[in-house]
Amino acid sequence: MLFRSLHQRVFREALVGVDAVAALMQASPDVDRERFGSFARRLLVRYPGLQGLGYDPIVPHAERARHEATTRADGFAGYQILERGPSGDVVRAADRGVYVVAHFLEPLAGNEQALGFDIASEHVRRAALERAAAAGRPAATGVLRLVQEPGGEAGILACAPVRRAGSGGDELAGFAVGVVELHRSIDGA
Repeated sequence: MLFRSLHQRVFREALVGVDAVAALMQASPDVDRERFGSFARRLLVRYPGLQGLGYDPIVPHAERARHEATTRADGFAGYQILERGPSGDVVRAADRGVYVVAHFLEPLAGNEQALGFDIASEHVRRAALERAAAAGRPAATGVLRLVQEPGGEAGILACAPVRRAGSGGDELAGFAVGVVELHRSIDGA
């Protein structure tokens, strides 16, 4: 019973956190890393079950090179859009129509390996994104292997759609994402 109650609390925290990030990004599409980090850090303190929060914009293939170059110029040398390869390693993402890229992450320290990861490149993550976009509200994955954890720790991603401001609410700009690392949530009980 305690585990179930803890799991429900952490899950609710993740959904509230991603919904707040989605509202910020939709209301202020020009948010920079510093403002995003400040906002997200406050949420992470308030909701300790969350390991991290992020904003993952949709990057069309035609804008990939510009996106990568701009992010490298912002101080992330070697930045590129990534995916998990056949052997499970994180590699440069294959060419496809669009990417949903981990771009703003908080905390960044310890999560650098996730920066640039195309969360739509894997079925479980993509299915949650599709559910969130279709419903217009947060959705979550089942348990999956976290990208930023070298030991392949299990976790859950919650995601909420972010629509482009001024587009009539129809055009999807990206997703707010929250990460719950399961062993940290259980240990924190």
